[in-house]
Amino acid sequence: MNMNSSRRNFILGASALATIAVTQKTIASTDSTANNLMKKIRLLVINPNTSEKFTQLIVSETRKAAGDNVEVVGLTSSFGPDYIGSEVAIGIAMHSLIDMMAKQLKKDAQFDAAIIAGFGCGEASILQEMVPFPVIGLLEASLSTALLFGRKFSILSGGEKWKPILEKQVENFGLANRLASVRTVSMTGAEIVNNPDKAYEMIVKLSDTCAQKDGASCVILGGAALAGFPAILHERVSVPLIDNLAVTISTALTLAKYVPQPNRNQQTPSPKMGSQNLSPELSDFLLKKQQIS
Repeated sequence: MNMNSSRRNFILGASALATIAVTQKTIASTDSTANNLMKKIRLLVINPNTSEKFTQLIVSETRKAAGDNVEVVGLTSSFGPDYIGSEVAIGIAMHSLIDMMAKQLKKDAQFDAAIIAGFGCGEASILQEMVPFPVIGLLEASLSTALLFGRKFSILSGGEKWKPILEKQVENFGLANRLASVRTVSMTGAEIVNNPDKAYEMIVKLSDTCAQKDGASCVILGGAALAGFPAILHERVSVPLIDNLAVTISTALTLAKYVPQPNRNQQTPSPKMGSQNLSPELSDFLLKKQQIS
């Protein structure tokens, strides 16, 4: 088995799901909890860029990591950039994510959780306002995990333009004092997907730099293109490597199983306003939301 196929078989959902299995045994047993654990979970994976190939890759890896008792549905943006590498592109992608969610809710809203399959490409809290289930971003889940490993963490990602973007996003989360560094490899996420073997040495070298020079206690490998890298490279690096997709899947499953969702109909009234030139589904969603308010 070559390194490329090995990477695609090594999303670290197993270790995360093992943790959930242990938790299941220790949580006090109730009828509602038991029923929730037994039912098949439906997970929505939404890709903020327009690459169908990338969506298929992420959905495939998510299914491997999540297991047989999870149904995974993938969505690809119908408009916007093929590759997201600027704040303008992120803004366009956010519009696309909102539009996609509105269209999906009109067809089928019966999901237990959703994942934004773009590292720092969309604010989960905005989509969370739209749906009655948890929405988890790769960056948010990775940051939450990194805080468990020590005082400082680093982020390693593909695409040199991402460095200032990620630094700003971490600061917006109030975690600037915990950030050791953001470092990037010259390859973009799309290039890493097409040639992961070329990226391995870059990742190992920069991860050690994050640990030894920047003082990081762990390194987040950010971007869905780097999913599976920690399973292959962890023995070559002196600090833990966090698989951003694996920890996001684990977080989504944990929230779906163990965190009851609130009544979303109890909302603060808002002024009734129209909208112009949005998709019919998004216009209908906004109108219905105002009527509920």
